[in-house]
Amino acid sequence: MTGEDKVAVKVITLMLPALEVLITTKQDDRLNKHDEAINKLQAQVRNVLYENDSLNQYSRRENVRISNVPEADGEDLTNILIEIAGSRSSKDISNINNYGHKLLEFCKNLDLDIVNSRISNDQLVGAVTTSKNTLIDYAIVSPMLFKCISYFNIENFDPILSDAHCPVVIHFDTSVILESVDTLSHDDNSNVVYKSKWKNNNANVFLENLNDENIHDLVEKLENLDVNNINVETVNNVILNCNSIIKNAADKADMIVEFKPKNSRPGVRSKKCTPYFSQDCYLKRKAYRKCKNLHWRLQRAETKENLIASSREYKRTLNKQFREYQ
Repeated sequence: MTGEDKVAVKVITLMLPALEVLITTKQDDRLNKHDEAINKLQAQVRNVLYENDSLNQYSRRENVRISNVPEADGEDLTNILIEIAGSRSSKDISNINNYGHKLLEFCKNLDLDIVNSRISNDQLVGAVTTSKNTLIDYAIVSPMLFKCISYFNIENFDPILSDAHCPVVIHFDTSVILESVDTLSHDDNSNVVYKSKWKNNNANVFLENLNDENIHDLVEKLENLDVNNINVETVNNVILNCNSIIKNAADKADMIVEFKPKNSRPGVRSKKCTPYFSQDCYLKRKAYRKCKNLHWRLQRAETKENLIASSREYKRTLNKQFREYQ
């Protein structure tokens, strides 16, 4: 090996670490590009799945129609849903988080709808509900209740009422008849009511009569439930099964008793006031409770002074009426 060859070998040996670093850097850059491409594809897939969701609403940012909602039965309900604006707007420009998706999933599973930005003064407005220009307070109702709502609006922020939230005002018209309700047949000659009452002496009897087989079947149903596909009917069936197990055991343990309720007349107080409790006492007590609730919410010096003054006035009126009664 000549002298020039030896020099060339030494130069290559010295350059090997630098070449290795360059090669590694290029490989890392290629891997990063592949990762970015994969992440973009995954994001596109998530967007497609989100757009094909079965909730009948619009997303806040993309304004994408989410269809395939099972329509409720009834011609009246169909007309109501047609009248309600299908599109929802929002003045909240903050990023959507997981809580928003959970709320939509909750509404979808229970067949509920969001009132905000759908009707009345807030229709297609989507006013913010906090002082930080975010929309986090919602009125959620069943579709049949929409025709009972006579007014809905997000009022201006008032620091006296809340530290951050705006008043959400909703009025219901109780004169609207939703549907006819079948009255239960009962015996007019008997006012007997059956009610459960716990008895400590029969606790062991109650435990012994709990049906293990029914409990095992119920546990299996709960374990096999698909948490992503739960509706109102599923929840009601589980509750009915639980009630049936408990009621059967209570009946065998003699914990189901019957009693006749007292005859009550509408408009008559169940608890009589003391003879000296006059109308003045009632008004002073009402003013005292109002000051008490206001001070509990605001915790200010002036509300505390008003509370003390109203309390003294209420006690003074009570003592005066009591002395006159004696």
